[in-house]
Amino acid sequence: MSTQMSRVAGIESSPPPRYGWLRALGALLGGSIIAYFGLFVFAFVLGVVVHMLPGTLPEESGVGWPWRIDGAWSALADLGPLLLTGALVAAGVGFYVGPRVGHPTARWPIVLCATLVGWVPIAQSGRGGLLPVSGGLAFVAMWWTTRKTSEMPRWRLPAAAISPRVALTAVVAAVIALAAVSIAYGTLHPVRVASFSPPETATLFHGKTDRFPVPIYNEGPLPIRILAVSLPPTPGLRLARVERSGPRTEGPTIDSLYSPAGMPQVPSGAELSLWLTLTGPTDCIAAAQTVAALDVHVAVAGLDRSQRVRLGPHGLQVNCRPSHHS
Repeated sequence: MSTQMSRVAGIESSPPPRYGWLRALGALLGGSIIAYFGLFVFAFVLGVVVHMLPGTLPEESGVGWPWRIDGAWSALADLGPLLLTGALVAAGVGFYVGPRVGHPTARWPIVLCATLVGWVPIAQSGRGGLLPVSGGLAFVAMWWTTRKTSEMPRWRLPAAAISPRVALTAVVAAVIALAAVSIAYGTLHPVRVASFSPPETATLFHGKTDRFPVPIYNEGPLPIRILAVSLPPTPGLRLARVERSGPRTEGPTIDSLYSPAGMPQVPSGAELSLWLTLTGPTDCIAAAQTVAALDVHVAVAGLDRSQRVRLGPHGLQVNCRPSHHS
């Protein structure tokens, strides 16, 4: 009788089957799909409805999500949304892995990996994390991490080490701090130019380009006033005019249909098209130049801010057309 009970006990206590790579792949994909719906609601409410986060996804390849990282502040602003994304993915993966292995598995490695490599199911960019890795490398890293966590039981903090109240207070304080950093950064960096809207090329003829449109989007929660637009230092090129269309709708010349931009106000979630004209060399000896960004000076929340805004993934290519043929 005791032998039979020991056998039964041995069968019951036998370890679950090894979690293979195919199962890990299925758990990663399934968990990412689950996270997608939570992230979609998160991005829609905070982005489209209240404009606390960018409402449009960055089409250009870059490091960081939801903002492109260009310094310590933007990196900290991205940290909160990336950690939330990693937590949602980890919860989805754990939903598949835990029942298979027979115990709750560790989630922190998946959160950490997703934050570093930018595993964001709703983002289009393949380099959305804190590290500049491609989408393929991010996928391999997440797959490997999912497989390894299947062997790692969830670690729990001993009750004697810290009280649940202190732990909860620390977590709430961290969430509030990260949210405040993200909201402040988004409020004071509200301008974005859609990468598909500006032209990819402009041509100098007699030392001047035709007008080309640049749609300015205010993706912040507050209205902004555009104070000025300037061109970053670009050899041989200068921003000659910044205009708006109207108020006239007809006139003797094209020029009469445009007026100086002035200092227009752009409400939260709205767009304003500015028309730019560049000047440069009158000959075509100089090589073509690339204008990668514009400096947009805005007044927001009682502050004067200058934000460098990228002109699409490849910038504006400025070429030259000879004024005469040899």
